[in-house]
Amino acid sequence: VNMDGLLRIQIDAAINPGNSGGPVLGAHGLVVGVAASHLKNASNIGYIIPTVVLEQFLACADRPGSYLGVASLGIGRVQTLESPALRKGLQLQEDFIGGVR
Repeated sequence: VNMDGLLRIQIDAAINPGNSGGPVLGAHGLVVGVAASHLKNASNIGYIIPTVVLEQFLACADRPGSYLGVASLGIGRVQTLESPALRKGLQLQEDFIGGVR
C-alpha cells in the first residue's frame, strides 16, 4: 500500500518512463495488473496496480463522481519507535513500545 492507501504489488522488473500503463502478465499469461511506477535509484524494482483495484475503478467509470477510492484502516503511517534517540526526542520512557502518530 502506498502513502495514498492504494494497493500496489512490488515486482522485480524495470518499469521505465513510457512503460507505465501497460499490462503486466502473470505466469499463466493472464493480466495481473497495470505497470504503474518504479523505485528511483534502484535496479529493477517496479510497482503494479493489481486487477482487483482496476476492476473496482472500471465498475464506476460510467457513473461520474461515483468512484470514492479504496478504503483504508489508516494505520499505514504509524512511526515505529525502535530508535532510542527517537524515544528520547519524544520524551518517552526507555522501555516504551508501540507507535505514535
